[in-house]
Amino acid sequence: MDTTTSETTILLVDDEQDVADAYTAQLQSDYDTRTAYGGEDALERVDDEVDVVTDFENPSQAPQAFERITGRDNYRSGP
Repeated sequence: MDTTTSETTILLVDDEQDVADAYTAQLQSDYDTRTAYGGEDALERVDDEVDVVTDFENPSQAPQAFERITGRDNYRSGP
């Protein structure tokens, strides 16, 4: 999707399209970025190539996406 200099793939998720697009614009020159507009969209876009899934405001679907990527169910929210 984007021109990158990194092998890291980040899936940026937000229900607000402008917010998700803004984060994508900031990161796309350094990372392979994907953008999803909500949890359901994120679950459709996540695959084995995604290294990081982030939803800055509402991580309700993050545990499912994490498990789908890693095969583990030990998702932690926060630092």
